[in-house]
Amino acid sequence: MHITKIRTKEDGCTFFNLNVGGFTIKNCRWYRETRQIYFPVRYGASERLSRWRFRVVLTSGSLVKRLRTLLESGQDRSPRDRRSLNLKIGRCHFSREYNVEQRRDMLWVIFNFTVRGFTILHSRWHPESGSIQLPVTFFPIKTGNNIRYRKQKVVCAYGAAINQLRRALETARPDLVFAPAPVREEINEAVEVVA
Repeated sequence: MHITKIRTKEDGCTFFNLNVGGFTIKNCRWYRETRQIYFPVRYGASERLSRWRFRVVLTSGSLVKRLRTLLESGQDRSPRDRRSLNLKIGRCHFSREYNVEQRRDMLWVIFNFTVRGFTILHSRWHPESGSIQLPVTFFPIKTGNNIRYRKQKVVCAYGAAINQLRRALETARPDLVFAPAPVREEINEAVEVVA
């Protein structure tokens, strides 16, 4: 665990980013007086969905206790974990999204993964292109009667961590990687039946 960008507010709340195995969880909060730690949540990009909060990070109490000890001691990192990074892919389901530019439906795999004891929820993977999108949230910005939504990253990673996650996905779900067109059609039909 590596803590970066520590910012203390007037109300006693401390914001920080937490790097775990190459994945950065942004805008975690710690209240010194109550000793509570909150991980970021995700809001939807519409007025209906902006009222709902979706959890993004799950972890065990022992890891939260280690993080709290780290914050209270004033240190910014725990001893380096020399073990190889083992990403565990959790529950997967399909989502269809219409791409206006390509004028066709794109099939996304929504999945969860665990890195060093922290479970990241609501990431998505497009098997055809190999694209991986980590969770984002949307904040409403009101200007008069109009409401716009600003996108902000909740979890981010670059380079080697994303490549490792892609390899873990391809290993966990080999049935989706480079699937020929008839197999993709069967998957699309299965998604239509579920929806």
